[in-house]
Amino acid sequence: MTATATIVPVTGKLMLDTILSGKPRVFLLDDTYVYSATHDFFDDIKAKAQGNNGSSTRGNGAEILNPITTGGVFSGDATTTIQNVPAGTFSHVAVINDDASADGTSRILMISNDASLGLPITTDGRDVVITWDTGAKKICTTQS
Repeated sequence: MTATATIVPVTGKLMLDTILSGKPRVFLLDDTYVYSATHDFFDDIKAKAQGNNGSSTRGNGAEILNPITTGGVFSGDATTTIQNVPAGTFSHVAVINDDASADGTSRILMISNDASLGLPITTDGRDVVITWDTGAKKICTTQS
């Protein structure tokens, strides 16, 4: 799947500028997840989250390697692999800033159920490779 996103909810440039205080981690959210603007922390989405090996533990999200923020744009390696995702259908991708403090860790962005972004996806127990946008907006941006 290929993905790029804007921040939801917009926590803005401040959040992007502090992203490197932790590790950006990626989770798939199953198709029963219903988006809410009040879901701004990992503990709000944990019950629907699947990271590496199907784990919903914060530290088992797939890490975006070489993260960097510049001028409200968040980027990292071109791909992120979530390993051994259990069979299922997933409608959202969430990225959190894992600062190792607690499940109240801030969510950075949510990529919503959008066919143009390749969502939903159906998995079969293998790895899911997310290819991030390499254009001007990169993984996400606070810019329009």
